[in-house]
Amino acid sequence: MLSSTPKTMTYGFYMRYPRVFWKNKDMDKYEIPFLTLCIQAFAERFELTRQEAFLYLQEYKGLEFLIEFYDVEHLQSIEETIDDLIIICQKNGGASIAEMTKEKKR
Repeated sequence: MLSSTPKTMTYGFYMRYPRVFWKNKDMDKYEIPFLTLCIQAFAERFELTRQEAFLYLQEYKGLEFLIEFYDVEHLQSIEETIDDLIIICQKNGGASIAEMTKEKKR
């Protein structure tokens, strides 16, 4: 029996975070693990929880950037990808690196 749910909707990630979609783009099976890795690496760099990192990246368009430019970003090192995320988030109103680390130390 065929399911009426599109194949891309089978991931729990989509069900919990539907606003992450980028223009209803179909994602390949490697994009979800890549996003997870980026969120984890971002969280570790700034001593955030994964949830805090996810919410920050979602609010300041970092996740949209990763989804839209996955074809380029996944070929770079994770450090370069996180550096790109910092720039994108700052351009969209996110805190600077100094502000993020200062607020976390309080």
